Amino acid sequence: MTTLRMMLGVYRPTAGALTVLGRRPSDLGGMLHQRIGYLPQHFVLYPTLTVEENLNFVGMLYGLGLFHRRRRIRELLEFLELWPARRTLASRVSGGMLRRLALASALIHEPELLFLDEPTAGIDPILRSKLWDEFRRLNEAGRTLVITTQYVTEAEYGNQVAILDQGRLAAHGSPDALRAQALGGDIVEVTTTGATSFGQDLYQALKNMEGVLQVTFPSYDKIRLVVTESVSAVPSILNLLQSRGVQVQEVDNVTPAFDDVFVRLVELHQQRLGA
Repeated sequence: MTTLRMMLGVYRPTAGALTVLGRRPSDLGGMLHQRIGYLPQHFVLYPTLTVEENLNFVGMLYGLGLFHRRRRIRELLEFLELWPARRTLASRVSGGMLRRLALASALIHEPELLFLDEPTAGIDPILRSKLWDEFRRLNEAGRTLVITTQYVTEAEYGNQVAILDQGRLAAHGSPDALRAQALGGDIVEVTTTGATSFGQDLYQALKNMEGVLQVTFPSYDKIRLVVTESVSAVPSILNLLQSRGVQVQEVDNVTPAFDDVFVRLVELHQQRLGA
């Protein structure tokens, strides 16, 4: 991805300012590079070396001593489920294994800043979940991770999410903030005993309430509302329904899938560009 390559100093920005670890990427020296780990999108290690030899080589490049190197290699190969294949040539392992080997090489020197370009591509769902647990552990230990992903649902695991559309920043913020931005507020779903039988009058009464942005009836017994803030809106909604004789069975806050959030934010960005 172009953005990551600019952060790593491979490409120079044509406009704007960019700093990594307090410096321009093009000015990062050897000592600063040792504080950075990078997982590229494509395999760049040596197919004629074994899995273990590749990691040993990378560990030597980062100056890891023999015993530290051996310990880290075993830790990573066991964690990434590559230990049984440690003596297999890289050219003879599967694409998923190559991806895990590349990730191990990015982690071997325990960097404080990690750039990971689609780290879970081609990896089965169980290991993918395990990797995200490790990413969270690294983050909680004080490390910063910049991750790109082709799985949109993974984006919500981050503390901050940036959505790019045609090379431009379409939206940025926490997952909850992006949901609110995409939908205009919180989603509340009320299950009733036949709300649709109350007709247009109930719809209009709900629509006219302060803080209610949208009202739909997805089924005969459900009311779905988009509100500016669910905590303050729900008591007023329930009072109105009760005053009109609507029996409420359940009230839920609905969390939309991040795929839907992504699509909506891209649509809004494209509308702004076309305006």
